[in-house]
Amino acid sequence: MPDHPDDGSSDRGTRGGGGDHLPCRGSDLPERLVVDDLPFEFDAEDHVYAAMSRARYGAIVHLTADDRLDIMELPARYADALDRLQPERLRQVFTADAIWEVTGGQLRLVGLDEIMEFMGRTGVHPGSHILTNMFIESVSTDPRDGGPLVRLWSRGLYPVGPSDRKNPTGVFYGAYDDDVVRTDDGWRIRHRRYRHGS
Repeated sequence: MPDHPDDGSSDRGTRGGGGDHLPCRGSDLPERLVVDDLPFEFDAEDHVYAAMSRARYGAIVHLTADDRLDIMELPARYADALDRLQPERLRQVFTADAIWEVTGGQLRLVGLDEIMEFMGRTGVHPGSHILTNMFIESVSTDPRDGGPLVRLWSRGLYPVGPSDRKNPTGVFYGAYDDDVVRTDDGWRIRHRRYRHGS
């Protein structure tokens, strides 16, 4: 049970660990919150999230439900483009200056053209790219332009060989760590890091 009255007479509450005091009610809240010069606004009901965002990242960054859906579609669009060997569709996934690399230095592709050229080759892909376990790790302010910078994580399973129920194929797996930014054309991956294994 809360230790403050529920009649609205208290305008502060405690949320989260570490004794952080975040605003949770009160008539003194503005209808819209704008922080610094960032192009993000919040309804008053979002003030708890806003305070948490400022405490963690130094600025308020907000994603709408549509933003999250668009971001979470990126791994699936990437996988389908590779499985269909349609590298031109990667324009819907990466920024023009994107970097795709394998951690450890085995491979580093710089720029969308280089990424599409490599991903369009036959013989470099497994039987399929099955991406799963996608979640947004963090949302911060992009130091380049002040826009939102999203850290997106996902995992991949990769069957090797033809799909045959009588002859099961081998599988290897890995993980992706993506920097996602908002562009004029929508959300795109600016930096993708892949590592083998878990």
